[in-house]
Amino acid sequence: MVEYFLFDEAAHVFRPEQQRQFFSLFKDLRSPYITCNAAIYPGVTYFGESFEPTHDCLYRKIERDIKDPGYVEYFKEIVSKQSANELITAIEKSGELFSTLAFAGGGNPRMVLRTIQDLQKFNSSSVDQVVKIFTEQKIWAETQNWVKSIKVINL
Repeated sequence: MVEYFLFDEAAHVFRPEQQRQFFSLFKDLRSPYITCNAAIYPGVTYFGESFEPTHDCLYRKIERDIKDPGYVEYFKEIVSKQSANELITAIEKSGELFSTLAFAGGGNPRMVLRTIQDLQKFNSSSVDQVVKIFTEQKIWAETQNWVKSIKVINL
């Protein structure tokens, strides 16, 4: 019997040093009886010295194309499974507002769910404000922290 461990979002919620420790543990857990899977993000994940992505893992690239005709519908299905009937009704009435949230989430279901969670009301001013605040205070701040952590080596 094989056991499966899924580490969703583990790679980017830790600081770089914690990520290195996590992937050392991740590698040590692997055996004929245990399979581990983790979500990682290129450019944001630090594997450490003992974990070699080329040898120690198998990449599965997951992308969502915003040009895909089912892009917005995909997010509607996710949100409808986790939302109250009032919100689902509001989304059906104001599909363009929901599309704004789906595109602002950049293909990440958690970002879409988080922005919806932060809405006071499902109307254009609330959607505009939540997207602005989320982008400026969360996404931009996270990007700035990541940029500060980059080390430049002159050869």
